[in-house]
Amino acid sequence: MLLTLVDDLDGSGATRTHTVRLDDHTVQIDLSDAHSQVLQEVLAPYLAAGRRPDPAPPRRDHSRTENQLIRCWASEHGLRVSDRGAIPRTILTAYESAHRP
Repeated sequence: MLLTLVDDLDGSGATRTHTVRLDDHTVQIDLSDAHSQVLQEVLAPYLAAGRRPDPAPPRRDHSRTENQLIRCWASEHGLRVSDRGAIPRTILTAYESAHRP
């Protein structure tokens, strides 16, 4: 199988695929060397001035009993939480913050 990339801007041959994310939009665009260079030059000052996002905190799985305690705590503190299913991250974070030693 042979994969041929086509430049999404002008239909010429492309040499690579770029993934670009901005706010809630993520796109992949196939570009030629010339268009890739233009994209990199345009983005260079923004990438240089920006910072990498903080890594996501490690996910902690809770036992069934602990989930029941979290749901009870949330209800007692006026937070809406369903009786079943995943507990929203905001509630887990609030619970963990309130119970840190």
